[in-house]
Amino acid sequence: MTKTIMGLSVGDTITAPMPFTGTAEIIGFRYHTSRNNGRTYMVGDYITHDMKAAFDAVEKLIPLKVSQ
Repeated sequence: MTKTIMGLSVGDTITAPMPFTGTAEIIGFRYHTSRNNGRTYMVGDYITHDMKAAFDAVEKLIPLKVSQ
C-alpha cells in the first residue's frame, strides 16, 4: 500500500469535503472505477471527526490539506 500520493500521506488532516464539516484524516489510497463513466482513478479514503468514512479523488483532496 502506498502511503504518499501527490503530497498527501496516510494520517494527514484535511478539511472535510462537503457534505461533511470539520476535519477528516486520510486513512488510505486505492483505485476506484466509476459506475457512471467507467473511468478508473486514484482516491483517498478518509474518516471524519464524527467517524463517517468516505472517499474522493486525490485531485479534489490535495487543496483541502490542513497545513501543519
